[in-house]
Amino acid sequence: MRENMNLEVILQEHGVEYIDSGHHHCHEGWIQLNCPFCTDGAYGWHLGYNLETHRFNCWRCGKHSVWEVLNALIPLPKGALYKLTQEVRRGAPDTKPQRVVVRKALPKAPLGTGPLDSQHKRYLRKRRFSPARLINEWDIKATGHLSGEWSWRIVIPIYDEEGNIEAYQGRTISKSVKPKYRTSEGAPSDLLYGIHRAKGDAVIIVEGVTDVWRLGAGAVATMGVDWGKEQANRLRRYDRRYIAFDPEETAQRRAEELARWLAFFPGVTEIVEDLRTDPGDLSDNESVDLMRQLNVREK
Repeated sequence: MRENMNLEVILQEHGVEYIDSGHHHCHEGWIQLNCPFCTDGAYGWHLGYNLETHRFNCWRCGKHSVWEVLNALIPLPKGALYKLTQEVRRGAPDTKPQRVVVRKALPKAPLGTGPLDSQHKRYLRKRRFSPARLINEWDIKATGHLSGEWSWRIVIPIYDEEGNIEAYQGRTISKSVKPKYRTSEGAPSDLLYGIHRAKGDAVIIVEGVTDVWRLGAGAVATMGVDWGKEQANRLRRYDRRYIAFDPEETAQRRAEELARWLAFFPGVTEIVEDLRTDPGDLSDNESVDLMRQLNVREK
């Protein structure tokens, strides 16, 4: 028997059609097949195979094992199918890789960064946040009127898992200052705000820093709905992953895409439904109840 025969070779040798590009269901790192379980293998390219994890998932009917798929697609005796299944599985990588971090010089805080003054505290209280708590728990600071593009912002340090500062984000407190958020130059593409306090086996994935402030330790922000694969790779190591993006249509669509991506990896991935508002606008009682229901907490 040949060593390390991959799925694509097996499909080609047995005349099973598949695609690796040119369709909206097909993404980098995947191949797509017509699902034999929900479309009789006739159309749609809904069944995806992840080339990294060696796992199948259908966008319509969910996960399927390698054995199930080969048994449905290839008319061979069970002994021969078992051998093919073992070939596909051989060499499958660890699905909880360690993150390799190349240390760089710590980013410098924006010019003029210092303690919060009365304007910043008033802005936070207006949004029902306690300035003292945010200073103590999240180490926020501020800029005044002499910081150029960073003027009149709350300065938010973003830490990695080990507690090293990776970047800074600035949130304006003035409607006339644009853009609303500014991130320090050269920031890594896999930033996840709050990950340094997500020490348990579960995480609740939100959009922005204020969502993390409201929910507390165990909440991690992708810094917007346009999450990237690098961020998702850092999130997949958690055993339980709950996605709580804002309730508007675009955010929910991106939440579903992230859920489909994470669902290929061991553990539980769920979208938190029925949120009436952004997580950052929940009441303190509502946020405590949500974290308790999901059993997400700092350990």
